[in-house]
Amino acid sequence: RTSTCRSLATISSGLGFFLGILGILQRLKSLLQGGPLFRGQTSSPGLLLDLVEGPSLAERLSDGPPLSPGDWMELAARLLDALAAVHASGRLHLDLAPANVLLPGGDPGRALLCDFGLCLPVGAASRTRSPGLDHAGTPGFAAPEAADPGHPLDVRADLYGLGRTLLAALPAGADSRLHRFAARLAAQDPATRPHMPGAAAELARLAAALGTAAPGVAAFTQH
Repeated sequence: RTSTCRSLATISSGLGFFLGILGILQRLKSLLQGGPLFRGQTSSPGLLLDLVEGPSLAERLSDGPPLSPGDWMELAARLLDALAAVHASGRLHLDLAPANVLLPGGDPGRALLCDFGLCLPVGAASRTRSPGLDHAGTPGFAAPEAADPGHPLDVRADLYGLGRTLLAALPAGADSRLHRFAARLAAQDPATRPHMPGAAAELARLAAALGTAAPGVAAFTQH
């Protein structure tokens, strides 16, 4: 199966937006790679993205097979790493959801974060989005504060989407510590969510406690 994310060419953003997105994508292999830039028939800028042979996480969760605990830990590490790269660029993703995570070859350990159409600078108010996108985002995965016009957004908005995604991907009968980790990220009140360093440290402790030998987790926790 071949998967793609929603075309960025359909979003009427300026060239600077796409140059910023291209810079983010080039930071890390856990982000869907893109380039070159082009202009469509309407002269709007666009970004040509890599084609991924494999399902989205949403399709994997719907069609199976279910993730193993090791798969889940690798997925968590890959997505935390991807968010770290996005945040290092000074931006927020704001739409982390199973449909926006691609799995090359169906492998959660190679997960790619895609669809940067809702990106905002860290600290931006939600009302600064493009007209018609004030309440955009995947229902059930967008942080509650992102729907509050004027609310300054920080990295915890992305961690909410990560937590909700990890909760959706939890294997049946998984260790309760996996659930607690994801639930902390997805807390309704952003003040009770960890920041990125805290989330990374908690994942490292969880991997050590569970004896996870997944290479992706090891690579991430050694950062």
